[in-house]
Amino acid sequence: MGDEVKINARMRDRFTDMSRTELAELMQKESFFHDMLLDDGIRTGSWVYEDNYPANYHLWPLFDALNHIDLEGLTCLDVGTFDGMIAFIMAAKGAARVDATCQYDLDRFRQVRAYQGYKNLAYHPATDLKKISQTFKPASHDIVVMSAMLHHLTSPFDAFLEARRLLRRDGYFLVESIVMEGEQASLLLNTELEQPVYGAPTLFIPTADAVRGMLRLASFDIVSETHLLGGRIAREPNYDRMTFLARASRPSDVSDRNAKTEEIQTKSPKMGDLDFSSLEADKTKGSTIVFKGSKKRKINIWTDPISCLLQPDSRTPAGAPFDTRFAVAREKDFLRLASIHSSDAFTWDDVYLLGAMHPGETMPEGMEWSLKQLGNLYVLDYIRNLGLSKVLEVGQGFNLYFPRHLPDWCDYAGIDTAGFYNANVLALADRGRDPSAIVDGLLGQSEGLLPSGAFDACISVSVLEHVPGPDVKKVCEDMLRVLKPGGWAVHSIDTNIERIEKISKLWLGSLQAAGFEVDPTGVDERIGGQLPHPTEDTMFLEPLSIRARYTKGFRKTVWGDPEGVDRSLKHMTTMLVAARKPQS
Repeated sequence: MGDEVKINARMRDRFTDMSRTELAELMQKESFFHDMLLDDGIRTGSWVYEDNYPANYHLWPLFDALNHIDLEGLTCLDVGTFDGMIAFIMAAKGAARVDATCQYDLDRFRQVRAYQGYKNLAYHPATDLKKISQTFKPASHDIVVMSAMLHHLTSPFDAFLEARRLLRRDGYFLVESIVMEGEQASLLLNTELEQPVYGAPTLFIPTADAVRGMLRLASFDIVSETHLLGGRIAREPNYDRMTFLARASRPSDVSDRNAKTEEIQTKSPKMGDLDFSSLEADKTKGSTIVFKGSKKRKINIWTDPISCLLQPDSRTPAGAPFDTRFAVAREKDFLRLASIHSSDAFTWDDVYLLGAMHPGETMPEGMEWSLKQLGNLYVLDYIRNLGLSKVLEVGQGFNLYFPRHLPDWCDYAGIDTAGFYNANVLALADRGRDPSAIVDGLLGQSEGLLPSGAFDACISVSVLEHVPGPDVKKVCEDMLRVLKPGGWAVHSIDTNIERIEKISKLWLGSLQAAGFEVDPTGVDERIGGQLPHPTEDTMFLEPLSIRARYTKGFRKTVWGDPEGVDRSLKHMTTMLVAARKPQS
């Protein structure tokens, strides 16, 4: 009874009695990992899932599994909950109680729980795997969920043993993990891999057979497997992700149990806190969960969106939908700075003043503008206004904006190094376009890869700032080569206020030297009617709230970068460049 009282006490905290207005204001200041759509249309956004990646895609197989299980009246556990999305979903789907553990203590978890009014959800912060075994009794849960955990553990198999200890017979273990290719059941030491997985701390990475083997050895019968496709062409180039649903069984009921597994479970029945002989003799009433999903499934993050409670539209990136974004841009116009020619012409006081003057420069549902979003719209305006029908994007990487949103009358091609453009290939195929229009290479070295005089526009967003100084000249010359007479080079180049004059002279001077006309006044009605020299004098200022959030949520917490604030606040402008190849 004492343990139950302690757990129930974890369902309340200092946020419980706050109003939704107060909680919404607090959540706006947080930096979320999970991108969640809450009540009243509030969307948390995410510092992980940028415009280019489907929101929460690594959780989609978990969503799919939970959509096929009736959670009403069940006791569930989310291990390593972090922001809490899976725990919140289980609470919303009618679980009698949901326990959520995390090694951190995150206010944003508590705020969302209070805002949504989940009274069946107990939060257990500062709780690692060892402490879990001290907190919960054996056979105390019907469902245990563990996502993106195994590769962070010093002893991954302990997680399987603990999950089996916690589950009632016939309860379900839902485990999601990154997996490496390999025919053997192996745990690979990440520090010794030729292409290690980055992110702290990544220790052991299992093969799929290793996960299957550990499930069987811990007395789980595998019910379903889901292979997540598309992660390799998004943010995870050197591994896959798989999700396994397994039933807590008696050892003798485990399907495909091999002789060695049976020998261990029979002759060495006690392993950690788990006793296989006790599991075999278990006569208690087990869970009565019914899973109605597929035994084997593949989910492609670019083509197979999964809907679930709290999940934003899976076909919509973490930012707002394009059409809404464009309408808002037209209505409010872009925040611009004019006539900035040197660092001393613009002070930090001006930056803060502009931030205060433009509180409405936010995306719908609370998502704020970023330089990339503004740059995309700037470039798209040129394409639409000038009717540029054949467009080459340079260094598109994972930017799916133009393959997805270019007008139907506009042909798209791209050039980037292999491994960085596969997402664009799928985006083109999704619209029935020719994916072979994307070639493997670099501008400046495209002779023989791209035809001369073939394109109406050469575009890029947040790319050219990465070109090494010595290569700028040949990039500009190659750009001129591939464009038709009268064709346009339209680019959004990231920099900072203190370097804007230097970057402007570098690129505009190099474009002029290559043969471009770099003062195309009057092209865009919103720019040409306001500024005499749009190419030299126009740029976007990124709202300070984005920089501060990025610094707080990424540089400091993930990179541990004490200098992050100063360096981040300097990187908040995009120089807008439009140059034209002469007609003759």
